[in-house]
Amino acid sequence: MAATEERELQMQMEGVQQGGSVWDAPVPRGFRRNERGDLVRAENIRPRDLDMDRAAMKIYAFARDLSEQMGRFKAHTMEDIAGFAERVVADYGGKIGGRKGNIQLTSFDGCVRVQLAQASFLSVGPEIIAVRELLDQLIERWGKGAPKEFRALVEAALRPNADGEISVSKLLELRRAEIDAPEWRQVQEAIADCISPRGRAEYVRVYRRDNPERGWEQLPLSLANVPAAAGAGAPRGVLKRRLWSAVRQARLDGLNEGDIKAAFEESRMHGRRRRKEGGHDDAR
Repeated sequence: MAATEERELQMQMEGVQQGGSVWDAPVPRGFRRNERGDLVRAENIRPRDLDMDRAAMKIYAFARDLSEQMGRFKAHTMEDIAGFAERVVADYGGKIGGRKGNIQLTSFDGCVRVQLAQASFLSVGPEIIAVRELLDQLIERWGKGAPKEFRALVEAALRPNADGEISVSKLLELRRAEIDAPEWRQVQEAIADCISPRGRAEYVRVYRRDNPERGWEQLPLSLANVPAAAGAGAPRGVLKRRLWSAVRQARLDGLNEGDIKAAFEESRMHGRRRRKEGGHDDAR
């Protein structure tokens, strides 16, 4: 081991012994730190592990940039919607949006729609204890005469999920049941009291269609719903819609048919060259 490497390792050990964290200590040249915190010489790492490390870090780098881009997109979208709403108020003294602040913007040609939807998250509070007690008393009073359907509703509403939480939707379904009993009104009030909002979430949804006679198609902004890129297994119908959308936008930008055809032919020739060369486009 070279003297420089020995000195770096010794300095790291001294730092850890003095109370520092092994994860905060610098990694000497020619070494990699594994998930246990051990220093391993690079030449002693299996090629497969190095290959997996490179693939994971490459994907992470693109994902990090994409996450930051989506954050900027959300911030700009909120600013654009808020700015439009303020201009409407200033110009007309009107108000855009519904009771919960939901807003919908539509392009002039009726082919693009942007929706901002706000929803409340509901949670079950400690009052659920009173709900359980009242239901137990009601079922006990009925005895064997308690309807099976009602018992099933109660069991489903009070059964915790995998995270130990009570389902709000099933509690509300139980509350809507029509029960001919004087105590039922008290049970309904207890269920209402145990459900309370715990926060709000905002959702941006973008839709498009080829013309106003077609149905809306939501633009996927979730990674699970995003189709593969062109040339990477995207369905033919998706590619056709993308091509038509690009042509339509080019016409709106003032390009004539000759320019559009020339751009299309250049793109097609570029794709042929890449396929012939066996290249892989990593410009994500």
